[in-house]
Amino acid sequence: MSAMDGKRTSLRYSRSMTTKLSSVDELSAVLVSLFPDIADQLQDTLYAGEDGQFTVHGIWAEFSGFYRERFAALERSKVRELFDIIEAVVAADPYDHDQIANAACTCFLENIANTEAGVVSRAWMGPASQLFFDHWHMSSGK
Repeated sequence: MSAMDGKRTSLRYSRSMTTKLSSVDELSAVLVSLFPDIADQLQDTLYAGEDGQFTVHGIWAEFSGFYRERFAALERSKVRELFDIIEAVVAADPYDHDQIANAACTCFLENIANTEAGVVSRAWMGPASQLFFDHWHMSSGK
């Protein structure tokens, strides 16, 4: 499903997307491919604008709630792949110019910090993701 229009799209996730996510639709396709149950949640979200369109920050924010609520039941190989994708995107943007990398950090990693999901997920994070996550996770003394 396209996050932009709520309709089925021909865009499908492929491993080649992992380091070049460049649009809301690509990000949505990756997340829905890994975790199909997020598709319904993306259709009924507060993070879409009045026109029904998402930003990459809105997609990651919605996904962070989904992940925190369901992480214990998610397939571990899919979670590993998720964090590989996040690491590839975050590590490729050390100067914070890419909106998808920024959103992955500020609307996903930051949102799972200081939660059980974050504690468990830290083991799957790569070095760039861990560096960002630890700043938020450790800042509260946990």
